[in-house]
Amino acid sequence: MTLMELLVVVALLGVITGVGLPLVRHDGSAAAWSAARTGLDSAARRARAAAIAGDTPVEFGASPDGHALIVGGSAEPLPGAVTARADSSVRFQPDGSAGGGTVVLDDGARRAALAVDPVTGQARWTEQP
Repeated sequence: MTLMELLVVVALLGVITGVGLPLVRHDGSAAAWSAARTGLDSAARRARAAAIAGDTPVEFGASPDGHALIVGGSAEPLPGAVTARADSSVRFQPDGSAGGGTVVLDDGARRAALAVDPVTGQARWTEQP
C-alpha cells in the first residue's frame, strides 16, 4: 500500500466518522423523547388508576424545575434534555374523572402536550409547534 492509498483511506474514514457521529447523537435524543412520551402517558394512567383503586384523589403534574413528573407526591425523573411543564397539576378523582389540564413535554426541537379530559379523565396527545 502506497502513501497515497493510505491517505485516501484515512480521508474516507474521516468523512464516514463526520457523517455518522451526528446520526448517533440524534438517535439518543430520539430515544429520550420516546421514553419521555411513554413515561408521561404511563404516569397519567397510573395516577388515574391509583385514584380509582385507592378511592382517593391523586395529583399528577410536572415538578417546578421541569425535570420530573409528579405522581401522587412521588417524583419520576425525565430522560435526557426533555423537560415538562404544566399550568397546574391534574387531580384525578376516585370516579376516574379529573380536574382537566395539560402537561407539555419539550426537548428543544420538539414539543407535545398530553391533555386530560375533565369528564372522562382520559389523556390524549397533541403535537405543538
